[in-house]
Amino acid sequence: AVVSTQSTGTQEITSSQMFIYIPVIHQAAPPAPTGDGVFLTPFDQQYVYSRALGGNTPDEARWTRYFKQLYRALEMDGITPDTSLFGITKYSRPYFGRQRFEVLYFAPVH
Repeated sequence: AVVSTQSTGTQEITSSQMFIYIPVIHQAAPPAPTGDGVFLTPFDQQYVYSRALGGNTPDEARWTRYFKQLYRALEMDGITPDTSLFGITKYSRPYFGRQRFEVLYFAPVH
């Protein structure tokens, strides 16, 4: 699952949602949501760019540093991600030693 966050560009969080990728073979007829707060949101095809970081849960300064590093790396490759929508991923259970996190930016497929 990916938690994506929208911001105003000043790092002010305006909303947050959890997204789960539905494999291609199920996208034409995805399963119907079973909960009131669960819904399907289709997206245009896009690239997802990530930068991994490990260790314990990062503080705000560390998250910011990794987003800036990812943005600079993309900029050097001539890619301009949509900075109003970004995401994070976490690959291990909470409070269980060292973890793997990723910061994510998205860009449309042209």
